[in-house]
Amino acid sequence: MQMLPKEKQPVAGSEGAQYRKKQLAKQLPAHDQDPSKCHELSPKEVKEMEQFVKKYKSEALGVGDVKLPREMDAHGPSRVDSPGGDRSTAAAVGARDEKSAEPRIQYSCYCCKLTMKEGDPAIYAERAGYNKLWHPACFVCSTCRELLVDMIYFWKNEKLYCGRHYCDSEKPRCAGCDELIFSNEYTQAENQNWHLKHFCCFDCDNILAGEIYVMVDDKPVCKPCYVKNHAVVCQGCHNAIDPEVQRVSYNNFSWHAAAECFLCSCCSKCLLGQKFMPVEGMVFCSVECKKMMS
Repeated sequence: MQMLPKEKQPVAGSEGAQYRKKQLAKQLPAHDQDPSKCHELSPKEVKEMEQFVKKYKSEALGVGDVKLPREMDAHGPSRVDSPGGDRSTAAAVGARDEKSAEPRIQYSCYCCKLTMKEGDPAIYAERAGYNKLWHPACFVCSTCRELLVDMIYFWKNEKLYCGRHYCDSEKPRCAGCDELIFSNEYTQAENQNWHLKHFCCFDCDNILAGEIYVMVDDKPVCKPCYVKNHAVVCQGCHNAIDPEVQRVSYNNFSWHAAAECFLCSCCSKCLLGQKFMPVEGMVFCSVECKKMMS
């Protein structure tokens, strides 16, 4: 534990304990493991999820182990074939049979590649093999780079993952409910995946699949709700500006990009494509017009 950053050491009542609790919920969400924790799955989706969970438990899930050299002599294989030749167990630095005449092997961390100090404990992941080991502070998810809480890991393509990011690499995840998608029908919008029923207007809950929508503060809103609740108002006609209509904006003011709206506040000359002088929500074509309105 002492080899972890102090703020991440899970001591009861400490900042590290709060970090562990938060990371457990983030890295290992219950709805990635148990269909009963999900919302409104069909019987087919429940079956597919159960098969998915069974598969990752048998092929990817593991718990890292920390062993000191002498402990590993009793628990791990004594030699491992590797590209560099036979090695004594890589589960802890400096582990070797005292009776062996072989020279000591220098081991490096699979993550940071730095040589590990003799006698320091190391973490090994059984699914990765005994020829790979990590500093405790380097035993992190390859996607989010966060420490793997309670050393629970998923192994895929020679990389460590937390539960969340392993599942993300296997299945699409709904941006609305955060659950994995087991249905064949879903939609993609704003570089995210959504259950069809969850890609809905943030204001009125109407489903947006196939409809025009506008993102407001990273939340999808249907066109009617946008015009009613969020649209900017034209300084010329004082009506809401439709999201599909061109506009002219300056600072916090907007106008329809139309001759009847974006015009001089004094002489009504159209200013589209022309130089103008803005003054507190009004626009003028010349100094003379500005002076006349002063």
